[in-house]
Amino acid sequence: MAITLIMPVYNEAENLQKQKAFFTSELINKYIIELIIVDGGSTDESIAIAKSFAHVAVVSPQKGRAQQMNYGATLAIHQILYFVHADATINETVFSLIEKNVDAKTIGGFRYVFDQTSKWLKINEKLTGSKGIWAGAGDQTLFITKQNFNLLNGYNPTLMIMEDFDIVKRAKKLNINYFILPHQIIVSARKYSTNSWLRVQLANAIIVIAWKLGASQAWMKRNYKKMLHPF
Repeated sequence: MAITLIMPVYNEAENLQKQKAFFTSELINKYIIELIIVDGGSTDESIAIAKSFAHVAVVSPQKGRAQQMNYGATLAIHQILYFVHADATINETVFSLIEKNVDAKTIGGFRYVFDQTSKWLKINEKLTGSKGIWAGAGDQTLFITKQNFNLLNGYNPTLMIMEDFDIVKRAKKLNINYFILPHQIIVSARKYSTNSWLRVQLANAIIVIAWKLGASQAWMKRNYKKMLHPF
């Protein structure tokens, strides 16, 4: 079963350049991968770089990760959708694992490790293998059948933040099981490089609690930006 990988980007020229070699390798033909990169109106060279190697590279009619991923899904030709952030590094193992594990009753993601090493980041890495409060984050990537994605009406287009946790939550309500595969992908620790580990943890905790309590999207986005330095 072939896979469509959808990558939302915004000013990710550096990461896209790093991804190019992987996505132009023979694995694309091996797994019949369709790569769709959906730009949110970048002011750098993101869309130009994306067009040099993606099967489909488009600018979304509406900016925002949820909107961009939904738009990418409408263009997908395959029946398995795999959503990956530009700063996540995957290898071809993920494709065989997705094909073996995705079905009409499940959606899933992967454990991850950071591209930097510290005892504090290892705490986060360990948590990505459990189905606790942090399960369902976008950094874990998400694979889902197109049928289930349509059943859920995709990502909630009104969300500016927490769209990944939201779709997992809605899936569970429809008895679509969410599970985490033990294979590890690599994600960027850039957020931690410009902020302390404690600062990031506090910001994440505040936003997750606020989301669970029904805080407005505007409040969460505004305050999350205030709590963290940009990376």
